[in-house]
Amino acid sequence: MNIKQGVSENLYRKEWESIEDEKTQPRYLGKLITTSYKEFSKKVLEQDPRFVREIVQSLYSGDVYILKQGFSGKFLRDLSSILHQHGKQTSSSFHKMLDGCPDFHRVITPELAKNYSLRQIKHSYYFFPWNNDPFNLLESVNKRWRIFKFLGGFPLDAYENNLPSTGVVDRLQIAQYPSGVGELELHSDPYLNQKIAISGIMSKRGMDYKTGGAYILNSNKEKTDIEDDMDIGDIYLVYPTVFHGVETIDKGNEVDWSSFSGRWFMGLYSNASDCYAKRHTCYGVEDQVLSGG
Repeated sequence: MNIKQGVSENLYRKEWESIEDEKTQPRYLGKLITTSYKEFSKKVLEQDPRFVREIVQSLYSGDVYILKQGFSGKFLRDLSSILHQHGKQTSSSFHKMLDGCPDFHRVITPELAKNYSLRQIKHSYYFFPWNNDPFNLLESVNKRWRIFKFLGGFPLDAYENNLPSTGVVDRLQIAQYPSGVGELELHSDPYLNQKIAISGIMSKRGMDYKTGGAYILNSNKEKTDIEDDMDIGDIYLVYPTVFHGVETIDKGNEVDWSSFSGRWFMGLYSNASDCYAKRHTCYGVEDQVLSGG
């Protein structure tokens, strides 16, 4: 079934509108819930009123969902290998999200990371729906992305055809946090254009790297590691304002930006474009929250 044709009214929108308030947004981890992606996506589209109410309340309470086998592990593994070669054969560059913006990749070194709103050291590959999809990503990705947009109260195909000049655009990011240096500061993500932060897992601790990885802050302001609960192909979801980050990968190891080793992930973002003078973006909270400030 074409899900865009099979779904009409969105019951999640009203539920989000009734519960969201800047004064009550979650900051800390609630429960960690593991379930099948296939079963979860089926329930989202069925829109049983009880499920609609419960899942929105659950996400808004800080619960994190790990959806098993959201993607084919082989698909993501092959993709990371292909992009790794592409990154070695083409130059790192940067382009603002304006009309005509190409797909590109950027090596974000510790020095370049100072230009960002939070500390993020990684090699990121960015893809936009108006380009020619050279790695045949969008069909497979959008099939999943639509489920999460719908769960957030948006149309299934929200933003898919937008250009930067229209305001909000979809940007697919695949990132490698390289062994020895890769990390992402504790932060809060923007919530206006999507109600769920979405991450696809493309590597495995113990195979691609040994230490570090994704964590969520709990109510005691402790970093709760979630990497051991995730395998290649899984997708994890969290309400964007819940504080989360990536602990330094293989801290102390020699850094080799040309190596495949490290943590790989896929992030699905609906961003305010650079046509906005004041964009709603993520921001780092590590110094303030962990220092007790």
